[in-house]
Amino acid sequence: GGEYLVIDVGQGSYARQTTMGLPVGQITGILLTHFHSDHITELGETCTMSWANSGRREPLPGYGPPGVKEVVAGFRQAYEQDSHYRVQHHGHLSPNNWRRHGAFPTAVEIPLPGGSNSSMDSTLVFERNGLKVYAFNVDHKPVVPAYGYRFEYNGRVVTVSGDCCKCPQLLKYSSGADILVSEACSCHVVGIIGTNMKDQLGGEQGSRIAGIMTDIQDYHLDVQDVVDIAAAAKTPVLALTHLVPGTRGSWFLKKLWMARLRRPAGWAGKMYVGEDGDAFHLPAFSPAIEFVNVLTGRSDGWLTRSWSGRSIALLVVVMALLQGWRSRL
Repeated sequence: GGEYLVIDVGQGSYARQTTMGLPVGQITGILLTHFHSDHITELGETCTMSWANSGRREPLPGYGPPGVKEVVAGFRQAYEQDSHYRVQHHGHLSPNNWRRHGAFPTAVEIPLPGGSNSSMDSTLVFERNGLKVYAFNVDHKPVVPAYGYRFEYNGRVVTVSGDCCKCPQLLKYSSGADILVSEACSCHVVGIIGTNMKDQLGGEQGSRIAGIMTDIQDYHLDVQDVVDIAAAAKTPVLALTHLVPGTRGSWFLKKLWMARLRRPAGWAGKMYVGEDGDAFHLPAFSPAIEFVNVLTGRSDGWLTRSWSGRSIALLVVVMALLQGWRSRL
């Protein structure tokens, strides 16, 4: 039983999951937050390779906002020939496990929460194996629709922001969460990069890059806004991902990235500037949260309180730079 859900499929995300030793053949669904290229690039690769390595016989559900049918159809067309080649080459080994049907995603459109892009309502995506998944609107204009997701299982809650700027929906659906996994942008660093690139490149190219750096800031969450939301929602653990600009694990870049960050008064939560492989273990019906990085082995142990019981838990693995997510029962 259980669920293995991948939230967004950015560049290199499938390979990173295999590096972590995750059972990619057991993926049960892909949840897309929106259709920027860095969030959908490996939809075809994830479906094809997880099928080739596992013998999945049914299409892999690809959930997403309105528009997901067109996106999925495009990837199916692009990978059509590949599936034929693999069956022709390997199908003799075990015909029942080389059914082309399993190589593709199947689109599952999530209706707009409340019927509009600005609604404060949520939509139940599915409920199975004790897990409830909800989609809610976030503000990533001009990208509409754009979703965040909330996961509820055995008394534990995890909220994933998707890409957005500060918006009331994210605060609402972060409230009561054990962990907020959120995108974050160090806007002052992005601004410095834009200014320097304009000066160094000059001319039309310099102005173009500087303009992009300016635009980026108005639809991403500044790191201070993210921390303020976590504090207002009383979220005990904040995990930052989709870092803009990326820190690539550099201690110096992390310090620069957070140079203007101030901890909100009264918030005792713990913040992680995400790295690939960060994992949070949430035992059922308990306030306990355990952290370990599955690639490096680094562990902070139990972040809230220890847990001595045995229970089915919610596990969140963060791929900080690649927009990949794992949520497993």
